Amino acid sequence: MGQFSIGGVGQFSIGANSQAEHLAAAHATELQRLVTHLEAQVEELSRQRDAAATRETEREVARQALEARLQVLQASAEAERDGLLQHIRAVEERANTEIDRARQESKELQVRLGTVIKDHASVEKMLRQAADQARASAVEGIRDASIERARADALETQLSKLQDLPAALEAAMRQARGRKKQSKPGTQQEIRATVSADGPARGS
Repeated sequence: MGQFSIGGVGQFSIGANSQAEHLAAAHATELQRLVTHLEAQVEELSRQRDAAATRETEREVARQALEARLQVLQASAEAERDGLLQHIRAVEERANTEIDRARQESKELQVRLGTVIKDHASVEKMLRQAADQARASAVEGIRDASIERARADALETQLSKLQDLPAALEAAMRQARGRKKQSKPGTQQEIRATVSADGPARGS
């Protein structure tokens, strides 16, 4: 009768261990699936981060092109203004012999100069606004890239933590099996209570 009780307890203990190992294997499989999913998310975020960096580079190139165009227009306006002023001075130098005609031509040239300066000022204002918008877009692109980079770093940190869980779970299982080998056989109710108490701990 005693031998039958010990054998039944042994079979129950083996079955409990098998069930615990099965649950642990299921948890490990689920964790591996989660790790694979997080790796895919990290890869997607990395792709988005690279795309954002590319867009930021394109915006920076466009901004530099606008600034270069602005400089060209400014230089052109200054050159044209200098040329007109030189022409006005030349006309005024001939005013002694052609006062009436020189005065009329000088007025016309001054009106033209004012129109040119006004036009160039308007163009310069438009280009500056476009450059400001390009700079704002570049700043926004940098901020978006920083946010995506932070999200990718956070996911990589979670992934590195999850990759250590299967090894820790296996170590806990080995430790639990070692404790069961060292423990003395008890009644079936005591073993059932022990399995019930150990199961959630290993699952957590």
